[in-house]
Amino acid sequence: MKRAHGFSLIEVLLAMGILVVGMTGVLALFNTALQLQKRATERIDLSLHIPTVMAEIEADLAARLSTDVRAVQKLDGSIFPVPGDSRWRYRVTTAAIPGDPIGRGLLCRVELLSLRGGDDQVHDLGYLPVVPRADNDALLRGGGK
Repeated sequence: MKRAHGFSLIEVLLAMGILVVGMTGVLALFNTALQLQKRATERIDLSLHIPTVMAEIEADLAARLSTDVRAVQKLDGSIFPVPGDSRWRYRVTTAAIPGDPIGRGLLCRVELLSLRGGDDQVHDLGYLPVVPRADNDALLRGGGK
């Protein structure tokens, strides 16, 4: 009798099983890569918004300090939109800089909030020193302080 050339059913099933196990690992790597890409994009967006947010905070503090020092407390805990991007917002908490003889500088705890899937993802930047630039009229009215 002549023996038929080819693969048996068991050999084909074994090869298919090995292929499925290998492809499962590859697809898991794709999922991980997509998650990492999403987090990297969010971090890039975060780093691009920091100068804008700090300029907004400095301008807002300068405007509030020129009118009334107590107006700064109204800033604490408020949530503001990041200019130019509706997916991001920021929250500020202020505290006086310890040992500041002039008292113009403030420590601002800045938190950037990203809207992702309906939930706010909080990115805490910590306390950053902010010394708002007062306009010349306010400096003249205040005697140079």
